[in-house]
Amino acid sequence: MRKSGFAHPTRLEAPAAVRNTPWWYSSLINIERLATSDTAQEHSAMVAEGLRRHPAYYPIFFEHTVDLTSKAGADTAALAQFAKQAGNSAQDGQSMYARIYWYADWSQYRGRLFIDGKAEWPLMRAAFDDLLRRYPSDWNKSGYAYFACVAGDQAVARRLLAELGPRVSLDAWSAGGQSYLKKCQRWANPAEKQDGITL
Repeated sequence: MRKSGFAHPTRLEAPAAVRNTPWWYSSLINIERLATSDTAQEHSAMVAEGLRRHPAYYPIFFEHTVDLTSKAGADTAALAQFAKQAGNSAQDGQSMYARIYWYADWSQYRGRLFIDGKAEWPLMRAAFDDLLRRYPSDWNKSGYAYFACVAGDQAVARRLLAELGPRVSLDAWSAGGQSYLKKCQRWANPAEKQDGITL
């Protein structure tokens, strides 16, 4: 029986200069998820150590997000806990909640984040506000507009789309493309408030 902890052979064979890099942790999370060679406890310990040593390296967050959203190991409760903890403790603060769920929508939920992924729009909205304070780009604002449409927040969607105008980046939208953007633009500017739109 293999001992628990960090005694996995693939971890020991690489030079120390490689094992001390953030890339090493994100790569191992990916490799061992595919190989299913670790117990859940060992895998969680590896993720925790990687984030402790490299708290600003997004791929570690994103690889663990894949862990929690893949069909084999989907756990929306664990994903919610991970996103909330990251938003409270990560170097990028509250904005990490948005980054994690944005990645989850791109990799798995494709427009059904608030239905299947159980993300909470009030937290997502606050996280995007924080993200834009830190990194005020059209890319981030486009992602925010997309999620406002998906969540059914007409006022926020209208404001963001008006601010962006023709600078909306569809690459920042997880699903739907140009047709969904047009649908969102029509929905965000009606005479009366409506419910959210679906893909």
